[in-house]
Parts: sequence; structure tokens; C-alpha cells
Amino acid sequence: MALLGSGQFVASSAPAQQAGSLEVADQQELQAITAAMEQDHVYRDMGLSLRQLAQILSIPEHRLRQRINRELGYRNFTDFLNHYRTAEAAGRLCHPGDARTPVLTIAMDAGYRSMTTFNKAFKARYDMTPVEYRQKSP
Repeated sequence: MALLGSGQFVASSAPAQQAGSLEVADQQELQAITAAMEQDHVYRDMGLSLRQLAQILSIPEHRLRQRINRELGYRNFTDFLNHYRTAEAAGRLCHPGDARTPVLTIAMDAGYRSMTTFNKAFKARYDMTPVEYRQKSP
């Protein structure tokens, strides 16, 4: 999280932020959402749904959707999850300690249920397959 001059908190990993002032309660909800993803890694749960995340965070489902879409700039909940899951996978694919870890294991650890879904999301974000990404890593 970064603090802007206006006092607005911005999640550093989000693809876009909507300008404008937010109330303290709104800022706290955004902080809770970001902490759940970046610190607690709740995205690793393969079955995580918007409803479950709303329950975990004690935020009404409609408001959580609004935060994810408007304030954090994601198209939908799946896009939001894929952002965190593919980022984790990309980090592991180029980490020397995971050089022998199968791509399937990395995908499942990040929260994907299938290689098809993982490959599609990964390629959409990085414009290459996970195997190609791994091969191009230093």
C-alpha cells in the first residue's frame, strides 16, 4: 500500500486506481482486501469465490465487487484472482529454488484447478506460456 498526497491508500499491485477521495471506511476496506491477498494469500484457495472472500473480510458482497471493479480497476473477480495467482506463479517459475518444481505443482499451489485455466490466464498476462516464461528466465 502506498499513501498518496491526498491521504488515499493505493494497493501497489492493482492494475489501476480510480482517482478521487475515499472515506476512511473505504480506505480500510481496500487495505483489508489487499492484505487478504498479499499477506494472507487467500487467492491460493482453489475454491475461493467472491461470496467467500466477502465473508472472510466481513464486507457485503456487492460492495466487495464494487471495490474490486471500481477502486482496484479489475474487470471482474476472476481477473482479480488471476492477477495474484499468475504473479505468484511467475515468481516461482523463475526462482532457482523452484527450477525442478513441475509447472502443474506451481499452478496448483497458486490456486488453479487445471493447467488449461492456468495456461490461459498466464498467457493473457505475460504473452507467453509458463514453460516459455521459465525458459526465458535468467
